[in-house]
Amino acid sequence: MVSILQAVILGIVQGFTEFLPVSSSGHLVFLQSIFGLKEPPIFLDCMLHGGTLVAILVYFRKDILLIISDLFSSARDLSRGIDPRKTLSSHPYAQFALLVILAMVPTVIIGYFLRDFFVSLFGSIRAVGIAWLINGVVLWLTSKASRNQVPGTESVNPVPGTCAVGGKKGITGIKVLDAVIIGTAQGAAIAPGISRSGTTISSALFRGIGEEWAVKFSLFLAIPAILAGIVLEARGFLVNPDVSWMAVAVGTLIAAAAGYLAIHFLMRITRRGVFFRFAYYSWAIGVAAIIVSLVN
Repeated sequence: MVSILQAVILGIVQGFTEFLPVSSSGHLVFLQSIFGLKEPPIFLDCMLHGGTLVAILVYFRKDILLIISDLFSSARDLSRGIDPRKTLSSHPYAQFALLVILAMVPTVIIGYFLRDFFVSLFGSIRAVGIAWLINGVVLWLTSKASRNQVPGTESVNPVPGTCAVGGKKGITGIKVLDAVIIGTAQGAAIAPGISRSGTTISSALFRGIGEEWAVKFSLFLAIPAILAGIVLEARGFLVNPDVSWMAVAVGTLIAAAAGYLAIHFLMRITRRGVFFRFAYYSWAIGVAAIIVSLVN
């Protein structure tokens, strides 16, 4: 039975590592190897993920309301026979939502065909260590991302608050190819040690998307990913929950609070252009994981 203290610790770890580019699954494998920890009960794990989902919904509540409003408005325009391209161009948040959904397609394809391979990596701390080193390289390369204006980011009559900043793509500049590349990066991040937020944000930055919208696209892309994970793990967990409801409630609240703080921190460092500094941590823990694998 999971204690309240253990639920608090799990909530903190889940909340911070879910959004920071350090790989939550990699940390799980690493901690299990060092301390002989077991995976948290399925019910608690689902609820902790639910807590991080709440953090996204609360932090980006204004954007979510704009997305809902734009989706209804665009549906109304389409029902009136207005050209779909014109409709989407005049409702950028609806277009943004559709691109997020599109980005899930390559993720699902990669997960379906390579699932057994990714699952096998969870049993090798050395593989996780190598993945952390690769993750660090990806993060470091964001420091080299061009700060020059990206061709095609200029907008005619841009929607207030959505145009490109500093010559980088704003919400109106994100294209289908950008979504496909970011979604593919998310698929690769199923491997433990490769950070989902790290690869998706890095891919967005490489594609010339501005820092704020790179983070937003990554975290909005996490919504269906987290929901899918909860649905897959939750089958039958209500029949025989193996953890106290008090521990679940505490852990979920802690995960939500830690996740909210992690998102705020992530937005701040990315806007400052120092996202790449997470590479140092990724390299350090990668080397540590490899050393542990050699000693054990």
